[in-house]
Amino acid sequence: RGSEAVPVPSHSTDGGVLAHSDDDGGAATGASASAAEEEEDEDEYGEVEEFTCQFCLRRDPGFTPQALDMHYWRECPMLTECALCEQVIEIWRFHEHLLEECEAQEQAALAAQHLVHGACPLCQQATPGSRERHWRQHLLACGGCPFNPRRPYLLVPGLYDEWATGVRP
Repeated sequence: RGSEAVPVPSHSTDGGVLAHSDDDGGAATGASASAAEEEEDEDEYGEVEEFTCQFCLRRDPGFTPQALDMHYWRECPMLTECALCEQVIEIWRFHEHLLEECEAQEQAALAAQHLVHGACPLCQQATPGSRERHWRQHLLACGGCPFNPRRPYLLVPGLYDEWATGVRP
């Protein structure tokens, strides 16, 4: 699956940039680890239930296709707007976006040079790995990344309660 991009209106909500780490932080090595990781990745990207955000996994019976689009554009804490091209991008894939997809190629290349490999672009904290689940843990658990401009949505009672303790059931 490539980096997801959702077109957005012409205003910018944040200018975060992100590094993408290839280090999973796991103990397994070799071919068996690669096969296990690929199988695990397939599970991560599997189908989500109806009325569920594919990025933050928030379930809401009000998530019609139009409501999900608004959620992606305005509030999903797993997404951020590229300040250069104004596309909404998965935070954990933002480095890839800058290098391969951003329409502001020259500026994007410069921004990509200043990224800290394996660190959150918002708070500069190293992530424990490069998988989507690691980024979910960082961006959603226990109130999420303190510098995420979409963090206030994590703090609304009832929206992300399963992440409040740090581990999603």
